[in-house]
Amino acid sequence: MDGLHIAEAVIGEGFAQSPDQHTDAAERPHDAEAVLVGQVIAHEDRPGAGKRRFDHEGAHRPALVHARGKEFDHHDAALQLEAGAARQIFGEHIDHRLQGRFRTVMQGHAQGLFLDMQFRIFAYEGGDFLPGRGLLDMKSGLAAGIVALERFADLDESPGNVLFVATPDEENRSRGMISLRNTLPDIAEKYALDIVGGINLDSTSDEGDGADGRALYLGSVGKYSPFAFVVGRPTHAGYAYHGVSAHLIAAEIMRAIEFNDQLTDEAFGERSPPPVCLEARDVRHGYEVTTPAHVWLSFNWLTHSRSSTEMLAGFRSIVAAAIETALGSQRSNARRYFGALGKERPAFQDGQVLTYGKLRDLVRQRGGEQALGRIAAKEASLAGENDQLAVSRELVALAVSEAGLEGPAVIIGFSSLHYPMVHINQAGDAGRDFHDRLKTAIATIEARHATTIATKQFFAGISDMSFFGRRPDLASTSVLIDNTPAAMLSDHPPSSLLTYPVVNIGPWGRDYHQKWERVHAPYTFGILPDLIYEAALRCFGD
Repeated sequence: MDGLHIAEAVIGEGFAQSPDQHTDAAERPHDAEAVLVGQVIAHEDRPGAGKRRFDHEGAHRPALVHARGKEFDHHDAALQLEAGAARQIFGEHIDHRLQGRFRTVMQGHAQGLFLDMQFRIFAYEGGDFLPGRGLLDMKSGLAAGIVALERFADLDESPGNVLFVATPDEENRSRGMISLRNTLPDIAEKYALDIVGGINLDSTSDEGDGADGRALYLGSVGKYSPFAFVVGRPTHAGYAYHGVSAHLIAAEIMRAIEFNDQLTDEAFGERSPPPVCLEARDVRHGYEVTTPAHVWLSFNWLTHSRSSTEMLAGFRSIVAAAIETALGSQRSNARRYFGALGKERPAFQDGQVLTYGKLRDLVRQRGGEQALGRIAAKEASLAGENDQLAVSRELVALAVSEAGLEGPAVIIGFSSLHYPMVHINQAGDAGRDFHDRLKTAIATIEARHATTIATKQFFAGISDMSFFGRRPDLASTSVLIDNTPAAMLSDHPPSSLLTYPVVNIGPWGRDYHQKWERVHAPYTFGILPDLIYEAALRCFGD
C-alpha cells in the first residue's frame, strides 16, 4: 500500500504546534507505511486524578494515535487521541514496528487531558528502507566505509594502507576536505605513502527500483553561485517614473535564468541540471513608501564543462540583456503614461553591468585604501557567519556605498564557494587504470550479490570530490578570487597539492534533506560495504 503514515507533533510550551498533522497522500513517499504504536499514559488535569496506562505489557492492546488534520490551539483539540484497540493512522494497514518519540498535550475548554506518548517508527513495508534525517546524507556512507575499513584491518597481510576520513561540513565551505587536501602532502611524506586513489562515500537518490542508485560515479558536477546585485534609482511610490525599478531589472534576470534548459551543458554524454535561484530579496531595513534601491539575486548553477571565465562572461551577457529589456519596458510604459497625460516623460539613463572586481577598483579610486580597509573590517566581523550568501550580500552592499555607485546598474560575481567540476579522465593514465580496476571490483560484487552496479559520469548532488585529488587551474582560480566578495569564500590552494583519481561509491535512498529522508537498507548495509572493500583492494597493484 502506498503512503508513509506518520503523525508528527512539534513541542512548544507543552502544546503540539503543528498545523499539518494530516499529510495528504500526494505528499507522502510511495514506498512505505508506518503506524505509531507504543505506550500512552493519560490522566486528567485535576488534583488526585489517576493515570491510565496502555502498553504492550498491560491488559490493553498497543495504543495507537489517530490524528486529524486541524490546526491546534489551547482551546481546541486538533489531535484525537485514541487508546485501546489497535487503530491505524491515515490508512488501512497496521504495522507496529516503529521507532521515535514525541510528547503532545491536548487541552479542552475546562480541563485538560495530558498524554505522554512513546512510540517507535522504523518499519517500512518490506523492511527495505530505514528512515531518519541524516541517515542517507550521510551517516550511512560513513558507516559503510567504517565496516569496509574494519574488514581491511582484519587481513593477515595488508596489500597497502587505507585512510578513513570523515568531515562534518561539506555544505559549509568544505573546510574539512580542504584542510585534508592541504595537509595530505605532509601526511604522505611523513608515512611514505603513495596516494593511488580516493573513494568518496556520498549518497544519491533513486525513486525507482535502485538501478540508478546503485552506482559508481566517475566525476562530480561543478557548482557556481553567480550573484546579481541590482542597483536601481529609488523613488516615492507616487512618482514611480522618477526612478528606476530594481525589482523589474531583477525580475528580467530571474526570467532569463530560472530553470532555463538552454543554460545547461553536456559532457561525457550527460547533461547538467538547469540553474535555479537560491535567494532573491530587496536590501532594505524597515518600511517606507519608497521603491528599493537594491535587489539581490543569487543562483545555483551546476555545470559539466564550464570554466569560471566562461561562466562569468555568459552570466554577464544574460544580465546585460535583462537590464536592457527591463529599462526598455519601463521607457515604453512611461511613454504611454505621460502621453496620455500630455506631459513630457522624465529622462532615463542607460544601465551598466560591473563585475565585483571592477567595483573594487571604483572603491579604490573614490576612497583609496581606507575604503578597502573598511570593507575588510566588515568581512572580518562576519567571519563567524555561516550564511555565505548573507556575507557576500552585505559586502557588496558596502562596496556599492563606498564606490558611490548609482543605478541603474548590476554588480555580478560569485556569492559562495565554487565547487569545481571533477572527472576521472582529468587524471590521465592513472585515472584510466583506476577505472579498470574498479570495473573488476564491480563485476565481482555483481556476481556475488546477484545485483547490478551502474557506472555514471557525474554525481549531481555537489560533493567534496571537487577538492579531492585535483590541482585547480590557476587562471580559473584567479577569476574566482577577484570576483568573490569574501576572501574566506574563495579557495586558495597551495602549490604542493597531490593529484590522484577519485570516484564516488555511496548509499542510495529517497528524499534526502527532507522530513521523509530514508536509506535503502539492504544495499547500504549488505552490498555497499562489500563493494567499498573490493574497490579498495583492487587499487593495490596486481
